[in-house]
Amino acid sequence: MAETYFFLSYASANTDPHLERFFKDLSHEVALLEPGVTGFMDKESIPAGKDWRPEVERALSECRVFLSVYSPAYFISEYCGKEWQAFRGRQDAYVGGLPADAPDDPRRNPGLSVPILWTSREALQGRVPAVLPDIQDTEGAFGPEYVGLGLRQLIINDMYKDQYHTFVNRLAKRLVDAARANPLKKAAGLPKLEDIENPFVERRPAHLPLPPVSGFGRQTVYFVLVAATRDEIEQARMEAALDAYGKDGGLSWKPYWKDAEVEFGLEAQGLASQWQLYSYAYPVRDDLLDLIKDAARNNNIVVIVADAWTLKLDPYRNLLNAWQGLAFYNCVLLVPWGSDDKTQQARPLLIDNLAQTFPTRIVVDPADPERRITSLDQFCVMDGINKRDDLLEVLRESLASVRARIAMVTPYVNPAGPGQRPPSVL
Repeated sequence: MAETYFFLSYASANTDPHLERFFKDLSHEVALLEPGVTGFMDKESIPAGKDWRPEVERALSECRVFLSVYSPAYFISEYCGKEWQAFRGRQDAYVGGLPADAPDDPRRNPGLSVPILWTSREALQGRVPAVLPDIQDTEGAFGPEYVGLGLRQLIINDMYKDQYHTFVNRLAKRLVDAARANPLKKAAGLPKLEDIENPFVERRPAHLPLPPVSGFGRQTVYFVLVAATRDEIEQARMEAALDAYGKDGGLSWKPYWKDAEVEFGLEAQGLASQWQLYSYAYPVRDDLLDLIKDAARNNNIVVIVADAWTLKLDPYRNLLNAWQGLAFYNCVLLVPWGSDDKTQQARPLLIDNLAQTFPTRIVVDPADPERRITSLDQFCVMDGINKRDDLLEVLRESLASVRARIAMVTPYVNPAGPGQRPPSVL
């Protein structure tokens, strides 16, 4: 097995083909400088269906360099914080082992933990947890376009392809230089992820420190739950786990019924209240597009959570198929996957149905035996949600991403009046 040279830590909500391309390009450049090594990105490095925790812990214990993909979602991700802390512990142990009589030794600031600006530096100002590396010194090394737009825009826009290639080349050299100068040893007894404290949590407010948006006070999130009734599942003779469904469709839905005491809609509303968001939960309706458009006009959020089995039924599939070709900056779609044997066995067929329902938003490689989904839209998460904790984590990340996007496209109006100090949002 090739040595894990660098670890790419990112929020699930930011998974898209552009992030995957960056990982592959960087891996290629690093391997040119250090043959026989590889990078680690869980989506690319762990086969579908394999337990991810041992693989992530192994990579964290042996990687030489750690990359944090900075985004609003990254800073509120529980597991991103745990990954960062795991590597920080290894780096601190290395620095602590240096000779005490050489306080100016450059190895005391080894540069083995590297931030990557996925969005612009301006969009991240005031939101980076204090424990993370500073983002102020990035322009000199990687250029103003990277700082002003963020790496994702350099990848998407062909006019910046030269800047992107230069960035990847310089970053690869920086990683290799840092690793060569600081031979970090493999950790023999790295704690399990669930036992590591998230160092970001003290900076995570009940609601994100976004600028006030003109025209409203507290935001509202509408949870649209796409799940059939138990009778509909039985009548269609599906092999789905019936315990997940009830008589009220989406309002009765418990995608992870073994681990949840209440319906998912109630769990989602509880999370929204922690962020000081008003919330409503609805089963999917014929007026879905009107709901999304009305929410957009009022700078509110719509989260669609869809059951893969339910989307095999024409009435539900047709409703979301009508939505899938439109772009709404205030809307996100999540598809959780049941961990039961029936769902896992039916996964190839369910994924093919998703690809037919959302042809412009996802790609499924027919040659891939594991039928992994590649999302073409960073606001669609249709793979990787395999348990209740995953769903709640991705929901937190998605709410952060959508709120940030709303704030970026909405003019700022100081509610205290021109020239006055705005009220604190923390």
